[in-house]
Amino acid sequence: MFAKNPLVGEEEQAATVRGLTTVSKTRVLDDNGEWLASVIYYDDYHRSIQTQTQQMGGDWDIMTNKYDFSGKVLQTYQEHQSQIEPPALLYQ
Repeated sequence: MFAKNPLVGEEEQAATVRGLTTVSKTRVLDDNGEWLASVIYYDDYHRSIQTQTQQMGGDWDIMTNKYDFSGKVLQTYQEHQSQIEPPALLYQ
């Protein structure tokens, strides 16, 4: 699910994207055979506005971009969601 955040405001994900990677799964080569997911959300101009990446142990890294009218990245908001610790916010 698209994670809203206070830095970049209310970005809307595109309802339809064709030909762009939206979800990938990577298998961890160990005894557990765990699968890690990565999800990419795009805006109506097919720019990546949010990437959510699952880490070992179930934590998630979420990176959200805000663009200007020409497509230049104005702000990046990074968040690490841990199952144990409170969220860590990284601003750029």
